[in-house]
Amino acid sequence: MNSLTLESVIKLFAISVNRASEDSDDLVIKCFSDFLNKYVEEKYINSNIERFRTSLTEFSSFRSVKKTSLNSVRIISICEELKSKLSMSERIQVLFFLLELAKASNNSRQSTEFILLISEMFGVSSDIFAKLKYLMNSNDNTDFTPLVYEKEVVAVMFCTDYGIIFIKPLVEGVRQDGIPAGRYSVFMMFKESVLAYGDIKKFFYPELISLIENKDNVSRFKLIISELELNKRKKTLLHKFSLTLQSGEFVGIIGKSGSGKTSLLRCLSGNERNYKGSILFRREAEPGLLQKSYVPQYDNFIPLFTIEEHLRQRCNFLQIPVAEQDEIIDKTLHLTDLNGDRNKRVCKTDNSPFEVSGGQQKRLSIAMELPAEPDVLILDEPTSGLSSEDSYKIISLLKKISASNKIVVASVHQPDFDIFLMFDKILVIDEGGYPVYFGTPVKAVDYFREKTGKINKNSLVETRYNPSVLLKLIDEKKYNDKGRELLERVVSPQDYYNWFRESNPPLSADSGTAKTAERKQNGVLSFLNQFKLSIKVDLKIKYRIFLQLLVPLLTGSVFSFLARYSDSESYSYYYNPNVPVWILIILTTAIFIGMVSSGHEYIQLRGFRNNENKIVDKSYSFTAMLVVRYLLLSVIQSLLLVLPSVYIIENSFHFVSLFLICFLLLYWGSLTGLLLSRFLKENSFVYLVIPLIIIPQLVFSGALIKFDNFNKLSGDNNEIPRVADFVPMRWASEAVITDFYCDNPYYSNLYRNRQLLYNYVYYRDYFLPEVEKINAVDSERAGRIINNEKNKSGFARYGVDYDYDSMKAFCAGKIEDCLKFEDSVFSVLQNLAESKFTYSNLAVEKVINNQNSTNLIIKTDDNFVRNYKLMYSLPDPENRTPRMFLRAYVTVYKHSFRTLYYNVFIIIVYNLLFISFLFMKDIFVCIKCFISEIFESK
Repeated sequence: MNSLTLESVIKLFAISVNRASEDSDDLVIKCFSDFLNKYVEEKYINSNIERFRTSLTEFSSFRSVKKTSLNSVRIISICEELKSKLSMSERIQVLFFLLELAKASNNSRQSTEFILLISEMFGVSSDIFAKLKYLMNSNDNTDFTPLVYEKEVVAVMFCTDYGIIFIKPLVEGVRQDGIPAGRYSVFMMFKESVLAYGDIKKFFYPELISLIENKDNVSRFKLIISELELNKRKKTLLHKFSLTLQSGEFVGIIGKSGSGKTSLLRCLSGNERNYKGSILFRREAEPGLLQKSYVPQYDNFIPLFTIEEHLRQRCNFLQIPVAEQDEIIDKTLHLTDLNGDRNKRVCKTDNSPFEVSGGQQKRLSIAMELPAEPDVLILDEPTSGLSSEDSYKIISLLKKISASNKIVVASVHQPDFDIFLMFDKILVIDEGGYPVYFGTPVKAVDYFREKTGKINKNSLVETRYNPSVLLKLIDEKKYNDKGRELLERVVSPQDYYNWFRESNPPLSADSGTAKTAERKQNGVLSFLNQFKLSIKVDLKIKYRIFLQLLVPLLTGSVFSFLARYSDSESYSYYYNPNVPVWILIILTTAIFIGMVSSGHEYIQLRGFRNNENKIVDKSYSFTAMLVVRYLLLSVIQSLLLVLPSVYIIENSFHFVSLFLICFLLLYWGSLTGLLLSRFLKENSFVYLVIPLIIIPQLVFSGALIKFDNFNKLSGDNNEIPRVADFVPMRWASEAVITDFYCDNPYYSNLYRNRQLLYNYVYYRDYFLPEVEKINAVDSERAGRIINNEKNKSGFARYGVDYDYDSMKAFCAGKIEDCLKFEDSVFSVLQNLAESKFTYSNLAVEKVINNQNSTNLIIKTDDNFVRNYKLMYSLPDPENRTPRMFLRAYVTVYKHSFRTLYYNVFIIIVYNLLFISFLFMKDIFVCIKCFISEIFESK
């Protein structure tokens, strides 16, 4: 409080006295002097008392009847000025002294009205003002919390929620900070204050807060820990113990790092299920299931979401009706003191704090659990990394929550003194997972002093105001002959544990079963809420969704522009040598865009979603949402990638087939990215793995390296390597190239005829000459080759005996017929010849016709496999299709399918397979829950 503020306060005091005569002002001066002694440095007291005397005269009502009305106006003006300079705690303290002042001046009606006006202007609730006034002026103390020592009420208390407790002693011998307090007088107690009753009992501020907040608590349920024990990897993390927690209790778990605090919390919350013993539950008033909530040590939030948006999301997650959400959010924000910060964004995209402090983040973590209305709230190190003030606010909040008939369990490493005494009970866990004490904080130090025989003052917690005394007592070491500290302790953890077991014997296991309440959720609504949140998160991070749409548009356009080339003066699609490479680039880009778009999904909000799923497991609906969302996104991205590309290259007549293949590949890439993000912990790992997936797509696409030029170890008879079948790009590139060749507006008119044409050319010019050579040296083998060939649908044997000259002549006649038919097509379709340069591409023809291949027949002992213009091979349902690249048809179970359709089907199968991989964990969990429910019902 500075001098200007004090000057305004002095005026309020002087006006409130409403001095109606020049009688002695000793009581008034004494009251004001007490106020100055509390707030003002000693050297300034006398001068301000004189200033107060002057103000008393200036604002005295007996000098002028009009002064009373004028003083009301002055009060309003002064209070408006002070509101920006005084905290609510300071305003209440001023009101307290004003009421003392009014009491000293016989509580005149006008003084009371003035003070009520000041209270209203200060924004102090009418309830606080009324209770404070009643406490100071009434002998009826039934509405206030009694302070009892050994069945005697020594005082009554009233707490304002602003860090002040008003104490009214009812007996002599009560002292505050060593200063005697008169019987029935009222005084203020703050965090640093100590209340003493004679020389036999001390009460600390946190202890009094606990008494006040638990005054109306009636235990409605119990959490019974019976013979709980946790072992992992042949190591005991928690030794067997039993105890009971009552509703309304705030329980602290204290111990060194690694002592087992977090392990215990995981057992209580249900995150750890592999423990021995049982956690039982008994509700006294009415039957029901137990609802737990767990707040981990590290906060998890949604980047760029405000505090209110986080709470709104949690309400949506819990499927709370929209009409009820505002009330729940307002109530929660008020309880956690976040109402004024509701529109502040919580964290940045890197999860660092944005517009709120660490303490506010921790309070928000707690607030987000409250809409679920948990019976038991479990927190791991809620004060970790916070300042003393923020830590105190968190513990005070938890204390309020526990007071509403809930059990709150929180682990703390080394609490401050004020925080230590706020707990109703503490459980101390010694190193090695040994529980060694369960009881009130006040008695904890005395317990360990008794066990170690300590009587020195430094071992008193209230002397040093440091709860670490407790852990130091437990960990006290022995000394050797030279006075050096040994590793061996005075009292071993095992000894402490044995004493603990004696005072906390095993509990009966017939008290009811503790089971987390299963919330019934609407699956469709869960899916829609997940979808809405996913879109909202991406819209908050604006550049992400912008890039997801810009990258395919930009890459497709740029790559197509660079690939648009021909030797002629004007661009000609037919002479563009880059079309096969362009196809490969577009397909590879589709896979890359898919993986990069989705590679963050499971990682980004993993902690946040895991926390939500502990309330209601919605991992299944989340995965379903991602599958649908990236299906829709893949459609849009494929459209942006392909549409401008085909117009730049000038082959828009292939848009439908290219779009379909790109969509399937992009979706496969998205599913792959989702799988990577599900099983990897960091985005950096995902992006390191992506090249390891992209490279095989290129290598086994059949475009960079021809399969018949692969290392011989990779396959037999120049067939496609088996490993290539697991690469979607191999199926996609074959489908696109065959479609570009067969189904363009030019070749689609000629393809069927050319199938026959090149079939006869193969037999006349390649097959029969090779068999003739073999016949000259081994006629039996030549006969076997001919007999094997008879079963193939393309063999030219119709109406001729199987001598080589007649077969060649027959093939030549068929070739002549095919050429005549093609000439007739050209004559009927006059523009067909010109359309070749518009609709077909020379580079694609070269790839299809395998012009660089010198091995046009693959020979085995008694069978020849055609490798000549495979794109023109005839369907052959009776024979297995050779595993050669760029086939026209694929035979499966005596059914032949066009390569485009078959390959599209294979890529769809891969997509469905990856979708099943995404659901595999969720399906396993659902089956497990279903089986457990069957056994429980039995």
